[in-house]
Amino acid sequence: MWAAMVGQSGIAVAAGKTYRLSFKAPATRTVKIRSVVQGSGETHTAIVDGYPEVGTGSRTYAYQNTAKTSDREAQVLFQLGGADAPYTLCLDDILLTD
Repeated sequence: MWAAMVGQSGIAVAAGKTYRLSFKAPATRTVKIRSVVQGSGETHTAIVDGYPEVGTGSRTYAYQNTAKTSDREAQVLFQLGGADAPYTLCLDDILLTD
């Protein structure tokens, strides 16, 4: 088993706004990942959360939700760990919009 995380911190989100996280991704084999926009606090509360099963063909994945709290230091993360065998994953056209 191994773990990896790819992301960006320092993203401002506002309570009451609906956010949409979208991205394109193919992998060398089918894998389940987590895509999340989360707060910076101790609990890292998820604002937008998705668990796509990414296959070998490139396709677009999108998830949306409304933020319950404001945060100036939120994060967009892709959690890629926990795989039982290695794989390659490509992320492209990552967008967080409100």
